[in-house]
Amino acid sequence: MVRIAILLFIPFVLFAQNEKTKPDESFNPRELKEPKIEFPLIIMPDDKLPGEEKEEDIPTDSTLDGYRIQILTTRDPEEADTLQAQLQGSFPGEVYVTYDPPNYKVRVGNYINRPLAEESQVRLKRMGFRRAWVIRTKVLVAPKIEER
Repeated sequence: MVRIAILLFIPFVLFAQNEKTKPDESFNPRELKEPKIEFPLIIMPDDKLPGEEKEEDIPTDSTLDGYRIQILTTRDPEEADTLQAQLQGSFPGEVYVTYDPPNYKVRVGNYINRPLAEESQVRLKRMGFRRAWVIRTKVLVAPKIEER
């Protein structure tokens, strides 16, 4: 047992740091460049809040962070297309089928805030889609963004 301890100890002594190794002393704290301090943003009463754009300021072919209601996830593309056709006639809003391998997802709406999306979620649940849930995603800025 003592021999094993000695055999394990010898490599540490042989490969330990020697006097030839010197620390890097090129760092000089007096030469540090501090980043410029950004003071808090001051908003005047007539200024827009960050992220608050008027509809005419947003191009109609762009996307924004928003919400949609996902009502189905399936591997069958025909099932997704059938549901899309069914909803387009009975639900007031855009219906999207997206493919996220291996699943097809049926999503409804372009909502810019969550309370509006939750109202539509309740309507969809009343229509029989018990598993409908609100998801955060990019939404299209169409000629009309659903706001009631």
